[in-house]
Amino acid sequence: MLLRTYRIPRPVTVRVRGDYAGCRSWLEIARDLPFEGTPVLADDEFGRVREEIESIVSGRVPALA
Repeated sequence: MLLRTYRIPRPVTVRVRGDYAGCRSWLEIARDLPFEGTPVLADDEFGRVREEIESIVSGRVPALA
């Protein structure tokens, strides 16, 4: 899984609910979350890193190169 991260101006609190408990692959957050963030990596840097990661996981580049 490739995940792009963003800096947010203030923390967002999500209350823990009983139906969030247990082993889950995915869960739906029951409220809308504000999205006001800037990418941690610039678009060109993220693209370069994404290509490098995709090369490693596809086996085109040895992981310890």
